[in-house]
Amino acid sequence: MTMKQQSIKLLLTSVTIGNSVASIGNCAFLNCGGLKTVTIGNNVKSIGTQAFSGCQSLKHFAFGSQALDDINKWECQLFVPTGALTSYQEADQWKEFF
Repeated sequence: MTMKQQSIKLLLTSVTIGNSVASIGNCAFLNCGGLKTVTIGNNVKSIGTQAFSGCQSLKHFAFGSQALDDINKWECQLFVPTGALTSYQEADQWKEFF
């Protein structure tokens, strides 16, 4: 990775993935340390391995009503922030992962 690519990953704070996108590749946003907000459109059917791994500033993750329909939630590894497990287990968009 070039220095310019590393700099962009640190400066990136928000990403909106439009409805024309069907998948998010492996490691797409890996180590984007400044990424705080991600919005995913309705047509995303797959999210690659470690797509958002290392995004320690990520606080808001929103997606369209159908974005997670085709994801095998039993084989997916969901990382939950410390102290937030109960909230995730009760939230409509996440409770199917448990």
